[in-house]
Amino acid sequence: MRVNLPRANSGFLRLVLPFLVLILAQAFLAGISLDILSSVRAYVGGEARWSKGQKDAIHYLTLYADTREDQYYQRFRKAIAVPLGDRDARIALDKSPPDLDAARTGLLQGGNDSDDIPGMIWLYRNFRSMSYLDTAIRSWMATDPVLDQLDHVGEVIHDNIADSLIAPELFRARKAEIGRINERLAPLAVAYSESLSAGSRAIKALLAFANIPRDLTDRRLT
Repeated sequence: MRVNLPRANSGFLRLVLPFLVLILAQAFLAGISLDILSSVRAYVGGEARWSKGQKDAIHYLTLYADTREDQYYQRFRKAIAVPLGDRDARIALDKSPPDLDAARTGLLQGGNDSDDIPGMIWLYRNFRSMSYLDTAIRSWMATDPVLDQLDHVGEVIHDNIADSLIAPELFRARKAEIGRINERLAPLAVAYSESLSAGSRAIKALLAFANIPRDLTDRRLT
């Protein structure tokens, strides 16, 4: 008696295997797409916190120069810590090899959710050279010396107040310097925000294009 089941099973597998491979590939692509979109969302949220931090830092330092009240200096320090933390993270990731521990610490200081940080690090390391993100990162880097100047002016004003150097003309000069820093920082911050948004849209469009075959397959199956 001859049994043909193995041959039948072999034919069935040859028929089904391509569909199984396609389904697994689509599931993998969908998972990767969701991870990338989640990381992009985290960067957009991080940029919003970065922008708020630098604006609040200027606001509170101006109030501190006006009132000499230490509460405003402490708020200034807390606000400027956000963009400085993000900058530390970027510098750590640009090292060779990257300093992942320092990057995590910087991103946490920047107010980013701890659950988002692994994805943010992965996205930076793997998409750093993508044209839109590279433009955003270069705009971000351009703010570094201006933030350093703002940080320095804050320390100088604090030292002036601690040393009782509170001549009106001195603080008028310090406030004028804060104003000049704001004039330099504002357009750089806008350029950073706009280029990151463009990069976010580009990545989303790329993922949407990559998922077209999966969408077409889903429609055929339904």
